[in-house]
Amino acid sequence: MPEEKSIQGALNTIAAKVGAAGVNGGGLEYLAADLSKKLAVYQNAVSRQMGHTEADEQVLLTYTTGDVQIVIDNGRPIGLINNYLYNLDGLLIGRYETIWTPVPGAKYFDVPATAFTAPMDFNKPATTELPGFEPRAQTISTFQFNGHGTPKGKIFTAGPLNVLLTHAADGGLVFHVSAGTYITGGTEEFDGARGVNAALGSSYFSPEQTAVILADPDNPTFPINTVFQSATIQTFRVVLRKKQPKK
Repeated sequence: MPEEKSIQGALNTIAAKVGAAGVNGGGLEYLAADLSKKLAVYQNAVSRQMGHTEADEQVLLTYTTGDVQIVIDNGRPIGLINNYLYNLDGLLIGRYETIWTPVPGAKYFDVPATAFTAPMDFNKPATTELPGFEPRAQTISTFQFNGHGTPKGKIFTAGPLNVLLTHAADGGLVFHVSAGTYITGGTEEFDGARGVNAALGSSYFSPEQTAVILADPDNPTFPINTVFQSATIQTFRVVLRKKQPKK
C-alpha cells in the first residue's frame, strides 16, 4: 500500500518510527526530520523524468527568524541579517546570514510594474505586455545546514532583491522583500551544487522608526544601527554534484 503523502499520513508513521528512533538514538529530532520529508510538498514539488521515482533535484523548504541591522559601510547603507534556520516542522537545522545593499535612487513605496488588471490571453501571448523593472537591492547569503533531514554543509547564494514598503494602520511600516538568487557554491555535501533560491521576507518598523524613515519623504532612509526583527521563508532547488555528470 503506497504511503499517504499528507500530514495525516506522516502522523500515522510516528508509531512505526518511535521504536526505530529509540534504537537508532535519533530521538524526536530524527522523527521530525524524517516525517517532514514524507509530506507531498516535498515529494511532489521536485522535477523528475516521467516514470522515475528518484529525483536528481532536491527541494529544500525552510524558514528563518532573527535580527536585521542597517549599518553604514564606505558611505553606503548595508543590511546585515543573522537568523536561525528551521525546517517546516520548526526543527532548528542551521543558520542564515546575509548582506544586502539598496540600489541608489530606488523608490521603495512604488510598485514598479504596471498594474496587471486583465486576464492573459494564452492563445495570443504576444499581445500581453510584460512589464520591465530593475531590482531595488542586491544580496549575498550563506545558509548553514547541519544535516537534520538535509544534506550537510553551506550553500552560498547571490542575486537581486525586490523591496517594497507598505504603510500599516498603526502608523508603522511593513518592509517586504523577495529574492530570486543563484546558488553560487557550497561546502561539504553542497560542494559543486547548482540551483536557485527564492525567498520571501518581512520586517516591521514601529511608528517611531517610520518617522525617521520618512523624515525626507522623497528619499526614505532606513534607521541606521537599529536592530529589528526579521522573518523569511527560504526555498531551494538544488542539484548536488553527485547528481551531475562526472567531469
